[in-house]
Amino acid sequence: MNTIDKLPKSHVFNGKRYKIRWRRPPGRTPKELKGHKIDGLCSDPRDPATNRILYVFPDDTEENVVNTILHESLHAELWMLDEETITRVANSLSGLLEKIKIISKERQFGQFSNFSIT
Repeated sequence: MNTIDKLPKSHVFNGKRYKIRWRRPPGRTPKELKGHKIDGLCSDPRDPATNRILYVFPDDTEENVVNTILHESLHAELWMLDEETITRVANSLSGLLEKIKIISKERQFGQFSNFSIT
């Protein structure tokens, strides 16, 4: 079994189920937002259920992947918030997780558990 298959395929955010795609969003490149690389995308929660997708590119450091997961999850939960607020909150939370050693800038995502995506 491919180790990426162990990651969740969907999640409910604010009462709406999103498919989770562990890859780079189609036609997108990573972007820097206030010192953190975001490599993901969240579709509009008003989209039909078949089109609600949260993309996260997992081939990066824990810090960047977790920050992307937080960032895109915040969009799914709180769609009405502006990009600046989403970025501030995601950066703050990932910064705290790094300080308490739950995530690291040095480790690749997946190295903290019994599986590796690389």
